[in-house]
Amino acid sequence: MIIEIKNRVLESKLTIYYKIILVLLFSRAILFFVGFTSRYLLHPDDSLINNMIGIWAQWDAGWYDNIAEKGYATDYGYNPYFGNQANYAFFPLYPMLIRFLVVLFNLKDYNVAGIIISNVFFVISSIYLYKISRLYYDEKQSFQVFLWFVAFPANFLFSCVLTEALYFSLVLICFYYAKKNKWFIVGLSGFFLALTRNLGVFIIVPLLLQYLVNVKFKLFEIKYNVIYLLMIPAGFVAWGGYLYHITGDFLMFKNVQNTWGRISSQPISVIYNTIMNGRYLDLILVFYIIGIIVFLLLNIKKIQVPYLLFIVYSLYIPLSTSVTSMIRYSIVIFPIYFLIMSAFKNEHAKYLLLYFMLLIQGLFFAFWSSGYPLIF
Repeated sequence: MIIEIKNRVLESKLTIYYKIILVLLFSRAILFFVGFTSRYLLHPDDSLINNMIGIWAQWDAGWYDNIAEKGYATDYGYNPYFGNQANYAFFPLYPMLIRFLVVLFNLKDYNVAGIIISNVFFVISSIYLYKISRLYYDEKQSFQVFLWFVAFPANFLFSCVLTEALYFSLVLICFYYAKKNKWFIVGLSGFFLALTRNLGVFIIVPLLLQYLVNVKFKLFEIKYNVIYLLMIPAGFVAWGGYLYHITGDFLMFKNVQNTWGRISSQPISVIYNTIMNGRYLDLILVFYIIGIIVFLLLNIKKIQVPYLLFIVYSLYIPLSTSVTSMIRYSIVIFPIYFLIMSAFKNEHAKYLLLYFMLLIQGLFFAFWSSGYPLIF
C-alpha cells in the first residue's frame, strides 16, 4: 500500500515535470520563430547559423565569451569603444561553465555553449520554482506560478547568453533547501551563487534569518550546520582574492563599474535624475520600477520576511547606481510570481493579462534579437 502511494506521487511529479518541459519547449520554439524572423529581415546577409545563434547572444554575451576563451585580462578589456571597461566586472562561474562545456564537447562556438548552459539552468530553475511554490500552494496554483514566470515579458533572457538562468536556479535551490533544513546544499549552492553575480553573496542575510525562523529563534536550537552558511562569503572572498592577485584590487569588480556609468547613489536620486533626463526608454524603466515597488508594497503582508529581505537588496543595490538593467534584475525576484498568481481571482482577467504579457515578451524579443533591445 505504501509503495503504491509512493509510486502514484512519483508519477504525479513526473507528469508535472513533463508539462513544465513541454511548456518551456513550446515557448522557446515561438520565441525562436519571432527572433529569427526579426533578425533575418534586418540582417539578411548574415549566415543562417549566425542568425540562429545571434538571437540569443546579444550585448553582455561578448564579455562572457571573451572570459571563457581568454580568461580575465591583466590589462583593460577587449572592448575598444568604451574607454577602460574591463571584464573584471563579470563574475566567473558562468564563463567557467562555458569554457568547461567547450572543452568537454570540443565545441567551436562559445555562444553555443552559453545557450546550452542557460537553457539547462532555465529548466532547473523552472522545476525549482514549481517545487518551492508547492511548499505554499496546491498543484494547480503552483503550475500557474510557473506559467506567470514563463509569460513574464523579460523571460526570454533566461535562454540568452547571460547569467540570469544560472543565478535564478541557485537562488531557488538555496531557499528551497533552507526550508527543508538541508544546510550543506544551501551553503554549497550559495558558494556558487557568490561566484555568479555581485548580489549573490547577500543571500546569506535572508538565509540566516530563515535558519532562525526554522529553529523558532531559540538560540539553544542552533546546531553546527549553521556553519555551512559561511560557504557563501567564502565564494565571494575567493573571487575577490583572485582579483587582488591579478589587479591588486579586491573589489575591482565593483570599482570598474564606473566605466559603465554606474556610480553609487540613493535610489530616489537615481530615479529623480532619470526622470529629469527625460530619455524615453529610461522613463519606461522608471515606470516599470515604480509599478513593481507599488505592487510589492500593496502585497507586503503576504511576503515572508526572509523573502522580503531578498527582494529589498535585489532592488535596492542595483537601483542605487542606475535604472539600466532593472528589468533583468527584477525577473529573478521569485516572490513576484507568487503574488501575481494570488492577485488574480477572475479567470478571464488572469488569462487576458497572461496573453498580453506573452505578446509584450514577443515584442521585446523581436527588438532584442535584432540588436535593438528595449531591455538592457
